[in-house]
Formats: sequence, structure tokens, C-alpha cells
Amino acid sequence: MSLISGSRPPAIAVQGVTFEYPQQERPALRDVSLTVPVGQFLAIEGSTGSGKTTLALTLNGIIPHSTAGRFKGNVLINGRNTKQTSVAQLAREVGVVYQDPEAQLFGLTVEEDVAFGLENLGMPNAEMHERADWALNAVGLFEHRSRSPSNLSGGQKQRLAIASVLAMRPQIMVLDEPTAELDPLGKETIFAITRRLCREFGLTVVLVEHECDFIAAYADRIVLVRDGTIDLDDRPSAFFSQVHQQGMREVRVPQVTQAWTQVTERASAGLMPAEPPVVLDDAATRFAALLGTERRIVPTGMMPSPAILHAPSDAAMALQTTPLLTVRDVSFAYPDGTRALTNVSLNIRRGAKVALIGQNASGKTTLARHLNGLLRPAEGSILVDGIDIKDLSVAQISRQVGYVFQNPDHQLFSDTVSGELMLGPRNHGIPSDQAEEQVTRALRLCGIEHLRKEHPLFTSRGERQLIAVASVVAMEPDVLVFDEPTTGLDENYYGLVSDLIDGLRERGHTVVVISHDMRLVAEHTDRTILLGGGRIVADGPTAEIFDQLEILRASQIAPPQITQLSRGLRHFGVHTSMSVAEFVAQLPLAISDYPTRPALPPSLINPAAK
Repeated sequence: MSLISGSRPPAIAVQGVTFEYPQQERPALRDVSLTVPVGQFLAIEGSTGSGKTTLALTLNGIIPHSTAGRFKGNVLINGRNTKQTSVAQLAREVGVVYQDPEAQLFGLTVEEDVAFGLENLGMPNAEMHERADWALNAVGLFEHRSRSPSNLSGGQKQRLAIASVLAMRPQIMVLDEPTAELDPLGKETIFAITRRLCREFGLTVVLVEHECDFIAAYADRIVLVRDGTIDLDDRPSAFFSQVHQQGMREVRVPQVTQAWTQVTERASAGLMPAEPPVVLDDAATRFAALLGTERRIVPTGMMPSPAILHAPSDAAMALQTTPLLTVRDVSFAYPDGTRALTNVSLNIRRGAKVALIGQNASGKTTLARHLNGLLRPAEGSILVDGIDIKDLSVAQISRQVGYVFQNPDHQLFSDTVSGELMLGPRNHGIPSDQAEEQVTRALRLCGIEHLRKEHPLFTSRGERQLIAVASVVAMEPDVLVFDEPTTGLDENYYGLVSDLIDGLRERGHTVVVISHDMRLVAEHTDRTILLGGGRIVADGPTAEIFDQLEILRASQIAPPQITQLSRGLRHFGVHTSMSVAEFVAQLPLAISDYPTRPALPPSLINPAAK
């Protein structure tokens, strides 16, 4: 039964809040007012550094009680002012999942971590174990309950942090990029659970997130924070429609929204409804109706097959004559006995853009860390440019293979961004003038020249991600390995990273990307290697891998939204598309009077959901 009651005060009331961090030139929040009713699922969007996380931290009292700065205004939680309520008291009502899951893991085992908060509430043992088991089952970690959190993958740690908060069943949940490191179907599971808690228990959710597909499907309302103020506040369909029409580059818009708008605007103004579709099923239904009418848009039928569409250029093929990276029969197990890789073999040729995908704990990061010597195989060998690296130090290998970590805070050491970028070139003995040129080039390529003099730890999570990327790019190695390079980035910075990946290949670098962002993989890699259980499940051109839906779903992977839409419309002659541009190119202005085709069968609308 829902706990929502019309007589209750709003769950959250933010009243004229302004907050300024020490040594900041302008406030992070400026006169922000926001009301969230009990049981509402509110999503907060905005650019990197816009103030989203700062706003989230005001909701559990960390601001103003535990964070230095000037605070003005009021935040009321269920009618209680956070100024007069301690963080410990608020923790009983407001559960928070932070961007960095490691910041909130304390237990010796997974089970202990989930029970930590429940023990502090003085909960009876029987209920505590019941809640802990439920939360671990909900996030898919029950079988790992006896493992140490430190031995979990990045995505598993994020699931554990979410489970720890879910188990406490707070009245309000504040989630700051909670699914950034989860595999695609894992993300959907978390969103679905959170939505169900809203409906069944009146849970109020405030979600800071860039995952537009899931926000559109699950949120009741979306707020856009821009330069510390609320710039837009509306329902998902109206929100994304306005964002798309106004060209707000900091917000990611669902691919189906982009596709519908472009196709219908080009075909006929009369086909454009007030609001475009924002979820896959709605888009599939509308496109099926559009393609099935007597006067329908006709696919050109001229698009080549996906394998041809995404084939490397002649120049790229010329670079790919001999393997630059060779993995031969590599096996590896962690000290706790977890076997992460088993007999893995592959070649990566010079100039390639390769994606490593798979569900959390499939072996992606473990394999990638073997490429630059951070991990050494128990069996097998790793060759870089024909040389076995078993006797080389990580420092020696890093001259050829650079690695950007999943968590940027694991590789930031200096007190300025420019100093951070200078570390690598200096350690490699590069002359000062040349090192400065490389640093300047890396700052420009990553779009963070304006942060040159900033302290890395005083920047946002997304900006720290870019600083970490730039620190490796500044060394200009032959191979760059990116572990989740777009985590926490807004659409504008996402564009910078994707352009950087393309640009690096054009300059002859080899790029290996570990990512749960299937849009990045589809649009910016030529080859995809799918891992599962420490083995290679599939390996081939990215477009061909994304055509194997059953294999993908078994690995918790869902293709990009536009790829699923195009596959569902094959009945009308639409070819599988890796991007919105490819999809739209198949549906030109041509309108014909062919007889009406039968309606699209529901099973074809979203075949991945079978």
C-alpha cells in the first residue's frame, strides 16, 4: 500500500538555497527553490559542474553541516529544517548513493556492508537478515555475500552501495549517478526496482543521472540545473522535446526522440505531434504506423549491410598489418580464488578501435590491466609490438600502453591540473619544452584548457574523468586503454571524449575502450569483443556483434536504443542502424502510395525483451 497522503507536507522543499564553496569564483547554487511531493521520482539533469551534486548534498544535511562553504536558504525534509537536524538524524529518512561507491563501503564482507546501516538502526537480527538478503538479491549480489567488497569489480561495488541503501528502506533516496558503472541490463534492473518502491511504498527518489533512456522511461519529472539554477522543470516527454528543440548540448536526448523529430520534420510538418516519443516501445509503435500507412515514408533500400557500413577505411586497414597487442592463452585468478580470465587469446592490430564489453565481473578490466602490466598472467603471455612484457616494469610498458582508470581519483596526485598532466612526460624524461607542448595539446583535445590552474580534487567527477584521460593522452603512447571513459560526463563532454577516440585513431594510435555505454561502442569502435565469465564469448565487427541479441542479452547487454528500434522495423525493410544518422538516412522525404502493410507484431517492436 502506498504511503502517499494528501495531508502530508512535501517530502522535500528547497527554499531559496544559495551555496558557495571556499575559493570558488561563483556560487555552486544560486537561489534554488524546488518542491518534491511524497512518492515522486524526480531526475536531475545538467552539465558537468552545473551544481547537480551540490543540490543533492543539501538534501541529507551534508551541506551545510559537513561541507565548508556559505549556505543561505532552507531545505525541509518531511517538514524538518536540515539546519536544525543532524546528518545522523537525517540518515534515518534520507538514504544516499554517492558517485564513488568505494566512499561508502565499510564491511569485511558484502553481507556485513549491507547490514552496517541496519545495525546502527538497532534492527532485530531476523529482520536485518531478511532485508539484507532481499537487497542483495535485488541487485544480483546474493551469491557474493561472503566476499570482501575490495575484491569486487567496479560495477559490483556500485551494486553493493545501492543495496546498502535499499536495505534501510528510507523515505527518501538520493542517488548521484548510481548506475554509471553497471552493465546495461543491470542499470534497467536498478531503475525498475526504484520505480517499484516509489509505487508500492511511497518512496521519494531524487536521481542525478545522464542515462536519458532510463530517465524517460521511469522518472515522473525532470529538472535541468544550469549554472547553479533550475532552468527547466517538466514531464519527461515535454522535457526532452524542449531540450531537443532548443539544442541544449549538455543534456543527452533519447535516440528515438532525435530520430522521430528528424524524420517527421523532413517528411511533413503535419506528421509532427506536440511531443515526440521518448521511450522505445512508443517510438516503435509510431514508426510502424508511419511506415504502414497508405502514404508512408519509404526506406530507400539502398543502405549496405552493417558489416560494410562499419568496415575500416583503406588507410586504417593499411595500419592493421601486424598485431600490436597479442594475448596468448592468458589465465588469471585473484588472491581470494576468483578466476577472472581463462585461456583468453586475441590480437589487436595497430590503428584499431576496439571495445571490450560484458556484464559486471566478466573480466573486462582484468584483461585490460594485463595489457600494460598492472596485472601479470598466471598462465600465458602478453606481447606489445612483438615483445613479451613479462620482464618489463609498468613504467617501461606505459611508454607504449597508457591506461585510464575506471575511477579517476585512483590516478590524480598533483595540486594543479597542468601539474597532473606533466607527471607522465617528466617521468619519461621528455624535455620540458616538448612536455609542455604535449600537455597543452592534451588539455585542448580533452576540452579542459580552462581547468589548467585548478586543483583536480576541487573539480566535479566528470571533470576529474577528463583530467585523468588527458593525463594519459599527454604521454602520447601508441596504445590508449580507456576504462569507462564517459562515466559521469554530460553530453557536451561525451562528445569531446568520442571525438578524441576517433582523433587518436586518425593519428595512428590504437584505442581499446572498456564501456557499458553501448552508444559509444556502436558509434566509435570498429571491433567489439564480448567477454563473459572470463572468456571471450564473441569477437567481430561491432555491427555484427550488436546483431546477436540472444548472446548479448545473456551477457546483460542491450544494444543502443536506435539499434533496437531499427531491428524492430526490419519488417518494413529498415536495416540495422548503429546511429541516429544511419537510421534517418534510410527514411528520406519520399512518400509512396503503396498498399498498407500489416501492423508491426509486438514481438518485433523490442526483440531484445523476449
